[in-house]
Amino acid sequence: TFNSYSMRQLSIFIIIILTGMLATSCDPKEKVYPDTPEILFISMSNNTVNYTDSTSGLNIVFEFTDGDGDLARNQEGTDSTIYLIDTREGTLLPEIIFPLPYIPRENRQKNGGIKARTTVSLQSHYFMPRLDTLHNTYDTLSYEIYIKDDAGRKSNVITVGPIYIEP
Repeated sequence: TFNSYSMRQLSIFIIIILTGMLATSCDPKEKVYPDTPEILFISMSNNTVNYTDSTSGLNIVFEFTDGDGDLARNQEGTDSTIYLIDTREGTLLPEIIFPLPYIPRENRQKNGGIKARTTVSLQSHYFMPRLDTLHNTYDTLSYEIYIKDDAGRKSNVITVGPIYIEP
């Protein structure tokens, strides 16, 4: 029969086993990423924007990595950049550029590498239809998105869309 001493030993044994399993399942090494930034599309909040409604818009979420961490180091948020390229011909705003938000040193790996997620919020004024007669009320667009680090290295390009523009 089990007495309180046996139960205590069994509990300690189970805790040791669980701790050992946890320790072997965690990799203590930091991830190593390439020095050229890489981005990965995560989500888009919706795919239709009403360009006449100032409360309309959408959020694009993507993840990025950079091995040497030479981006998002400036607290004013004026260094590294996010580029959104409108793939339509004849658009009024073919390129939108945003600063990458600052990432504090304590949120970076010891080796300098970064893995983070960011959201780009676009309000309705970024979604104007083209002025030609075919598209002057309704239009469809896609964005090509990439980032650049402080050394000027360009990430891969992701395409987001289609996004439907309506009044």
